[in-house]
Parts: sequence; structure tokens; C-alpha cells
Amino acid sequence: AYIAGPSSIPTSSQLDVSYAENPFDPNLDPNLFNSQQTATSVVESDFIDLAVEHSSLQRIGPDRRKHFVLFDKMNDASKAKFIEWWRTTVRGSEPETQREPLVMCRSCGVSLPHPHSKQSGTNTMKRHLSTGKCQKASRNLATQQSIIQTMQHAAILESSRATNFSQDEWEREQIECITALNLPFRSLARKQLASLVRMAQRAPTEPTLLHPRTAQRRLKKIVYEEHHTILSTLPPNAKLSIALDCWTSPFQQAFMAITGYFIDQDWNYRELLLGFEPLNGPHSGVNLSEVLMEIFKKHDISDRILAITSDNASNNTTLVQSIQDSIDSLNLPSSPVVVRIPCLAHVIQLSLRELLGSVKADPQNDTTDTNFSNVEAQARSLHASESQ
Repeated sequence: AYIAGPSSIPTSSQLDVSYAENPFDPNLDPNLFNSQQTATSVVESDFIDLAVEHSSLQRIGPDRRKHFVLFDKMNDASKAKFIEWWRTTVRGSEPETQREPLVMCRSCGVSLPHPHSKQSGTNTMKRHLSTGKCQKASRNLATQQSIIQTMQHAAILESSRATNFSQDEWEREQIECITALNLPFRSLARKQLASLVRMAQRAPTEPTLLHPRTAQRRLKKIVYEEHHTILSTLPPNAKLSIALDCWTSPFQQAFMAITGYFIDQDWNYRELLLGFEPLNGPHSGVNLSEVLMEIFKKHDISDRILAITSDNASNNTTLVQSIQDSIDSLNLPSSPVVVRIPCLAHVIQLSLRELLGSVKADPQNDTTDTNFSNVEAQARSLHASESQ
């Protein structure tokens, strides 16, 4: 067997090649499967490259190909030997059937007649893709239809906006919205509201508002992401200070606000609200420390606390000591020491209250009555003199 190509130039020695009496080698049969080839099979690079087809060779393969295979005619003995060997193989032992070459679509796996079996070209595959039977073609068609429908809907929506919009109704809707929600009139001047309206105008279809519970979940996620972004600016091996205070609402609901302070890598002052946690049970130092430690673990800052600032209540001393014990129990390599800093404003307030109480300077009422009768008479006389 030989591989012939148009680019090779024949020589006289190549054209006068003498052929053996039995040139057939089963290992070189291109119709054999890989499992039926022997270990002595040769690759294409071992074939002799001929530019002109010899008269004793027969061309095997489709026309109009750059490279093709040439075989010489086998004699009767080699044919009989090959047939005897072929019948011992798995494919040769099967009943003889007339089969045609096929091609398979990579998208849907459907087998189609090979173009060279009955006709030339790729019309069979083109018809398969254009009739909608192929899954890939169906998906592409569905995508195109979806795009067309979106564009048509946008055009209809744009035309409906132009015909149904009324400036008077738009202003009335704004007034009804802020009055129903008990919002101040200044809300209409907020840039966030204007940005929301502009974003709604860019939507291909009419946007829907979030469900209240969905808005709560999204808000928690956004807050957590913002916390992570701000804390990522904390320099390596740097620490942050914590300030906390407890507050009770008029409905007797207690909360503890936890705020973090630090200087970032660019020497900018940064602060963030780490938590506004509800409190249950007595406000003892141990209970408050448990809430505070949960916040530290949530943001992974248990080993980066420098100091805690709080008021001068007695339970805050117990709180800081309990926080220190909890951090020590984590067996952190840095072994941080938490410093308690009393609130300076609270210290000044307590000092002034004690001072004013000792001098008995407490007022009897919250307001002072003023008599404006003399002032009013002087103003009238001055106005009369200017008129003259």
C-alpha cells in the first residue's frame, strides 16, 4: 500500500519499483478496526509517497482528495488466505449484510447517509439542521424567537408609554405614594428615588417590587457583603477598637449596638456597625459577652480586638473580663489582651450631675417665662419715631 500526493515529485527509481508476488499485508488494510490490527501495523509516515498512479495500482477512496491510497490487485492465493483469516474475526463471523456509510450529528446523535454514498456535498446535514429535528437547531431557533419577542414587547411598551402617560396622573401618583407611606416631601428630591425610576425605565418588561420578606433577606446579605468589604481594608496584623452601648425602646425592647473603629492601609478613619443585636434576659456581663463573642466569631475578628469602650455601668467590667476569658479559651497564637476604656462623655456627665447636685442648682421647671410687655412698648415707640 502507498500514500500518493500531488506535492511529491517522482523519480525514475520510484516508477520502476518491483512488486512482490504477494504484496498484501492484512496489517495495512484501512478497513480493519483498531482491535483487529496487529502490533506490526505501520503508520502513514512509513508509506512511500508517489505523485503518479502506477498502472498496476488501484485507487481506493473518494475523489477530489489531496491524499489517497493505492493497492495492487491480490492474486487468488492471497484472496483465499485473507478470506479464511477474515472469517475468524468477530466482524467476519457475522452474517453478510449490505451496509452504507453514515455520518452522525454531534448535537443530537442522529445518523444520516454519508454524502459520498449517493450524492456529493453536505445537503443531508443542512436539511437535518434546517427542519427543526435537531436539538441544537431547535435551541437556536427558540433563542432567536425569544429575542424577537423581547424586541417586539419593548417596542409595544415604548409606544404604550408614549400614548398612556399623563403628567398630571404621574404627579398625582407621587403625592399619593408619599402620603400613604407617611414619607416627607423631601423624599422626592432623593437621588436614590430618581435612580430607581431610571433603572425601571431600562427594564425590557415591567419590573416587579420585592416581597417584604425577600427584601429583608436581601438586606442582610448586602449588609454582610459591605461588612466584609470594609473589614478587608484592615491592614495585616492590625487591630480594631469596639464601642458598644445598650438601648431600650419605649416598648421595652432592649438592643445592643456594636461599632468597630480602625485606621485602614491608607490612613483613613473607618467605622462600621458590626451589629444591632436584640437582648433577652437580664443584662448581666456574662449574657452581654456571649452576644458580643458571637459577633466577633461571625466576622472572624476574635484575635484582632484592641479595646472595648463602654459606659461606667458595673456589668461592663464583668463583660470585658468574660470576653477576655472567652478569647483565652480559643488558644489563639497572638493571645490578645482586651483593654477596657470608660466612655469619657459618660464620665463628664456623671461628674457634672454630682457637681450640680452638691450646689443645689437644680431648676424647678424646664422652661422660663419671659414678660415681653416692656419690649413690645419700646418697639412700638421706635417704629412711630421712624415713621415721623
